[in-house]
Amino acid sequence: MASTQIYEKIVKVKNSKQYAKRISAIMAYALYLAIWIYAGILNPPRSILIFLGGLLSCALIILLTAKYFFLEYEYSFFHSTLSISKIYGKRTRKLLNEADMTELILIAPATEENIARADALEPEKRIIAVSSEQAENIWLCVTGEEDEPRILIFIEADDRSLSILKSCAPHAFVKNL
Repeated sequence: MASTQIYEKIVKVKNSKQYAKRISAIMAYALYLAIWIYAGILNPPRSILIFLGGLLSCALIILLTAKYFFLEYEYSFFHSTLSISKIYGKRTRKLLNEADMTELILIAPATEENIARADALEPEKRIIAVSSEQAENIWLCVTGEEDEPRILIFIEADDRSLSILKSCAPHAFVKNL
């Protein structure tokens, strides 16, 4: 039973907003280099140093910013704990939330009716950890821990993650599935 309670799932973000960010960044990098090239043309005696400075600074900017254009979400089910992390560039991890699954008060598919039901519970925060808004199998979970703020979490659940959620919090599932 313990082996079925340990599971990790990674979801890559694939939406138009991410593609727009990538295209905008490439255009900004090209504009940045064009400015350095123009400055080098205006100052011929030092043009090689200016070109080199432009290339090195552009490479540094790309190294520092490229990780933000490749996002993933990780759902970790470890016994009765659900951890949701955001992964930048497959290297940097940021923990978004950690919830005890036994204290979830609502688990349901993300339909308009169920989102309205979750909003009626007055969550203080929303975490949307899905690849895109049109993805299949988007489920919502509402945390209900005592003395903690309620959080509405959207995840892409597969069969295994749903079975783990059902085994940990059968009382939280919507009855009219």
